[in-house]
Formats: sequence, C-alpha cells, structure tokens
Amino acid sequence: MAQSSSGQEAVPGRDVLVAGMGAVIDGQARTKARIDIGTGPAPAHAKLELLLSPSEVVANEAYLIVVEAGDDAPSRRLGAASFYPPKAGTAQAFYFDAAPLLADMRARSTTSVDLSLLLVPADKAQKLTSSKVRLLGARLVGD
Repeated sequence: MAQSSSGQEAVPGRDVLVAGMGAVIDGQARTKARIDIGTGPAPAHAKLELLLSPSEVVANEAYLIVVEAGDDAPSRRLGAASFYPPKAGTAQAFYFDAAPLLADMRARSTTSVDLSLLLVPADKAQKLTSSKVRLLGARLVGD
C-alpha cells in the first residue's frame, strides 16, 4: 500500500512526469503516463510521488488505484493507493518505493518508463461505473 500525505509540507524532489498530466483514471481501461528521471543522481531512499485527485466521487463505489510500471507485459506493480474518504477536487500525494523501478531502469539503460494506472473495485463483486481520479503530477523524492 502506498503511503499518503495530505495538507503537509512538500517533500523535496524533482518533477518526472513527461506525459499524462491531467489524465483521467477510471475502472474501464488502463491510463498511461510516462516518467523520465533524467540523468542526475537519484535521492537516497527514492520514492515515486504521485499527486492524485478524485474528479468524480460515487458514494457506493469503493476502489483502489493500482499503479504499475513497464513498457511490456508483465508490468511491475508498484503498489496500490486509496482515498479515505475521497473528496472531489482535493489533491493528495501517494508514495511508492522507487528503488526496484530505478534498478530496473538502470539495468535497461533508460531514464524513462511508462506507468499504467487503473481503478479496481475494493470488492471484486462490485463494478465501477462512474468514479474517476485525475493524475496531477509525479515527482522523484527522497531523504
């Protein structure tokens, strides 16, 4: 599960989102975004920060935001996140361990990777119909 922060000071880091700003994530199809970490050094204990905001909230739809990375199948699952409670238009930062992602990128001699984001129902018997989340940004942060 991703760590979350809301209403706190921003963690130092650098923007890495190069495609997908403002993309809408729903339960119908995977939403693609691209990050590029650049050639500079990665911060110690690197984390990928995703800034997400529910754009439509449906009271009876509980969901997880599943985040995967990779240009080919199978993708590497970075984790999942959820809002509790979701508030339309309120941005929240979620943090995912970036160490495995950075190691994989170094092994492939690349600085960029595609992200795949999808809403999945918290209850597998449920089907999502209207809930939507917007991707507002991605940063590489650390301490």
